[in-house]
Amino acid sequence: MNFFQSHKDNFFDVLFESLVASELTMEHQYVSLLFSIDGLQHPLLDGLVLQRGADGDYLVTKPDLEPLRLTVVTRAWRSLHKRNMNLFKHSRGYPESFCAHSTGG
Repeated sequence: MNFFQSHKDNFFDVLFESLVASELTMEHQYVSLLFSIDGLQHPLLDGLVLQRGADGDYLVTKPDLEPLRLTVVTRAWRSLHKRNMNLFKHSRGYPESFCAHSTGG
């Protein structure tokens, strides 16, 4: 397991701190790096679509980050909601097929 994998939660904690900064300075650089390392595979980023550059990395500029902040936070909340609904339904004994198809977007 590499350093990123073993500390992924910490990296994503910093991501969300970066997204709520009142004034953007260099947060876009962190977001670009984190998205590139993770490949947008983290469950909280489920459904987030960004274009990769020619080098295969994500490049989020400072102007790009302003509207992207709300998108990322919204995706994260939706992902958490889906996971919580599935946990609730499983705890109530609903069939697996019901849990997988009834969370909606």
